[in-house]
Amino acid sequence: MKRFSISAFLLSATALTAIPSAKGEAPQNSPNVAQELLDLKRQIKESHEKIRNLEAHFHTKGVKTSSVKGQGPDMAQALRDIKRQVEKTDEKVRRLEARFTAKSVDNSSGKNKSQADAPYTWPARYLSVPQTNSAVQLIVNPNLAISYDFSPFSGDVISPTTLPLAGVDGNASKSGRFNTQAKGTQFGFRTLSFTNIGEVKSEISLDFYGSTLDTTGIPAAYQPRLRFAFIEFSGLTIGQTTSNFLDMDAIGETVDYGTVFEGAFRHPLVKYAFNINKQISLGLAAERSVTDYTTPSTDSTGTIASSTNSLSATSLPDFTAHLKYTDFFGHVALRGVLRELKVKNYSNAGQPAVAQSFRKTGWGLGVSGKLFIHKKTSLFAQVNFGDGIGRFIILCNGQSAFYNPTTNIFDRQKAMDGILGLEHFWTDSFRSNIIFARTKVNVSKYTPAFTGTTRVTESINQFFLNLIYSPTPPLDLGIEYGFANRRTADAKRGKANRITLGMVYKF
Repeated sequence: MKRFSISAFLLSATALTAIPSAKGEAPQNSPNVAQELLDLKRQIKESHEKIRNLEAHFHTKGVKTSSVKGQGPDMAQALRDIKRQVEKTDEKVRRLEARFTAKSVDNSSGKNKSQADAPYTWPARYLSVPQTNSAVQLIVNPNLAISYDFSPFSGDVISPTTLPLAGVDGNASKSGRFNTQAKGTQFGFRTLSFTNIGEVKSEISLDFYGSTLDTTGIPAAYQPRLRFAFIEFSGLTIGQTTSNFLDMDAIGETVDYGTVFEGAFRHPLVKYAFNINKQISLGLAAERSVTDYTTPSTDSTGTIASSTNSLSATSLPDFTAHLKYTDFFGHVALRGVLRELKVKNYSNAGQPAVAQSFRKTGWGLGVSGKLFIHKKTSLFAQVNFGDGIGRFIILCNGQSAFYNPTTNIFDRQKAMDGILGLEHFWTDSFRSNIIFARTKVNVSKYTPAFTGTTRVTESINQFFLNLIYSPTPPLDLGIEYGFANRRTADAKRGKANRITLGMVYKF
């Protein structure tokens, strides 16, 4: 295999990134500029090929990074830096190309040239749409999970907030449950278009974690659930996507589809994100607002804790900010949320509709990061806390406040969670994650004693250990041990012990 000079390639990659920003003046309409764009794209393609060859060379030869003069202690990190530079340059070229093509004019006819004639460079796995300046990527990700619970059944994904409580719920004494399901299968598409305002991206995708229709029938049936439905352009993101408050790069990878969060936090929002400099970015968002709270209720088992938002009447969106610093060592992020908590208590039916309104201000902060600590090993961690933060710590959904409509008490609740984990690549095909997480709620002093099977959660501990094998990049096969325990405000406990086998193919 041909040997490459790392220092020479780093120099060429750095030179490539000196392309003018697409936010500046559009290139003049001349054949020379068009040729320059083609030449730059050819250089980028060659750089991608060099990266693949470098990776193959050092993996097969087992070259230690310390033996490469002047390249520092971590060859894997050097390659990541090169990739990042080339990817940024690739995006700049596409934006310049879009601006140039949109402004190109046929001097003989005075009409705009067809953008379909432009030789666009599409990212991997995108298919060009003929006679347009757009491409589409299909999302077809079959997902199968096979699990066995040594303790009570904890759901299709481990759901710590609903674990049956010993001494309260008869299901807590049951164990030995085998389960298979394919709810994590995803389907949808992404689009990418080059326009005179730059790149325009969109995504619509589904999974099947909606309400269960018939999982025991032949065949089993699941209800689709909307995951993403958004459009991105000029730094704006509009639609349903992951909350701007979350740092999904600092939670680790689990075979369990629910992740350490039990689920994802996606909802409608409007976000504007921009780069302050090469390392620092800032995202600001106005997000769908819901006042989530706990209130006393009753069912056949007695007085229960009901998590609800049926009486909420917020008049403002939730505001979030996400400041992120990225460098060769990984990233760190500082995040915040400010929200209105509001409920209305209407008079009894048959009487004039008089509403008594209660309003509080909730807030939350988060610090997170992922660090490349040694070759193929990374450390990730995050801490989130606040007063009235509630659902922005996903396992605390329904616990922003305690509300008793009978006594007219509306009391905010403080909460926090922490995640600490390690990811290690044993080889290019095998990787593991070890993750520990803890969630804690300061339950309101006004919370009454409950007698039913549903109680108020005070703390949750989780642990995941897995091994994931990727025989080919789109295919992941994994085995995982997952543990969770739950403690309520009245010291009742529930736990989960599960082995999961998982398969996902990302077309």
